[in-house]
Amino acid sequence: LSQLKRLDNNIMIRKENLEIWLDSLDDSEYFTNFDREGNSNFALPLILRKKDLELFEKCCILLEEQKVEYRIGTAGGGNQARQPYLEKYDFVKHDLSNVDHIHDFGLYIGNHPELTFYEIDTLARKLCEL
Repeated sequence: LSQLKRLDNNIMIRKENLEIWLDSLDDSEYFTNFDREGNSNFALPLILRKKDLELFEKCCILLEEQKVEYRIGTAGGGNQARQPYLEKYDFVKHDLSNVDHIHDFGLYIGNHPELTFYEIDTLARKLCEL
């Protein structure tokens, strides 16, 4: 209940952080065309446009050097159909190429309301230099 007092402000900051992040990334290398309408994203998504393992590894190394925590495959562990807990079940698989791409070339970076413009913009610019 004590956090409810900060809720509206935190939502506004998260929206602003996402705008800075997506506007600062190179949209030829990273997906930036997310629906931003009404969004209060808990993450700054980093998803490569192309299947480029070398660039993906460079992104992870940069994040580690900058002491930025991240999760591979986004918050939910990427493609759930590829997770070991489902191996014992027989289910119909559909085309999962989009979620497979996110699983292999997507990162989830926390969007904390205390992040500054400088921190977000600097990290995005470093990613664009890779």
